[in-house]
Amino acid sequence: MTSSPDSAAPVVVVFAPCSVVTVAVEIVDACAEVHFTAGGQGVQVARMAAALGADPVLCTACGGEPGRVFRLLLAEEPGIARWVSAGQTQVDLQVRRDGHRHDVLRTWPTPLDRHSIQVLYRTTLTAASSAAACVLTDGPAGAKVPPEVFHRLAADLRGIGVPVVADATGDALSQAAAGGATVVKTSDLELLADRRVADLSRRAVVEAMQALRDEGAGQVVVARDDGSALALADENLVEVHGPQLPAPEPLGSGDAITASLAVSLARGQPFEVALRNAYAAGVTDVTGPGSGKHPSASLAALAGVATLTSTPVSG
Repeated sequence: MTSSPDSAAPVVVVFAPCSVVTVAVEIVDACAEVHFTAGGQGVQVARMAAALGADPVLCTACGGEPGRVFRLLLAEEPGIARWVSAGQTQVDLQVRRDGHRHDVLRTWPTPLDRHSIQVLYRTTLTAASSAAACVLTDGPAGAKVPPEVFHRLAADLRGIGVPVVADATGDALSQAAAGGATVVKTSDLELLADRRVADLSRRAVVEAMQALRDEGAGQVVVARDDGSALALADENLVEVHGPQLPAPEPLGSGDAITASLAVSLARGQPFEVALRNAYAAGVTDVTGPGSGKHPSASLAALAGVATLTSTPVSG
């Protein structure tokens, strides 16, 4: 990643224990084109933060021959990459034909050893100590660092006054909340997969959000499968609704929401503004093809049409 020339842009650090190289074979009229892309949740969040005007610093681990490819690809991305040479970078092989994507092969990253985890932790903490916000992401099962790392990072960063947005699952989500993350972001489908809810009813999701608050999270944001969102802030439950746009890569919208929340925190914007901005980033699917090319005026217009309904909830 190359440094952004805009020195006024807020710095957003992204912690990502996993790196991914995607190899896509595009077949058109019997001709094949091969494309290599640096990916993974952390890269997507950092890429989105840059698209929204922030200066991202990605702290990640990469290793093996795929790791060397990952570093070369990342050199052309906006921002600064600080990597730890460890583990094995994940590779996803896809074939795209007639507009359809077929996942052919996935190599799982190897777990990081204790030394590599400590180096990545220190690298992230050092970078974030002078940043305006930090995002904590986890990774696939094989790359997950011990959950207590999320507790330590959230607590240490909050202790020095750095806002933290945690987008994780399972025990990592619980530990980030217990560490006092400023915002915990998840989805109703992830809550279901984590068995925090038995169904996707509004009541069940709200109870899970309150549980995360009780565990220590400052604010909780849940993206819902129907395109809406719920947010628990102070003693209010906020529902976010608005028109939905067709998205070529709908799975990327969650990373767009996370990045937008972090950038809003970095700019010191009110939480209501952060929710409107996150809605706009999510529905425009800016992590898909054409990432970062949506005019800011379009994002502002979408943020303006989001409907926010706030109701008091019991603690």
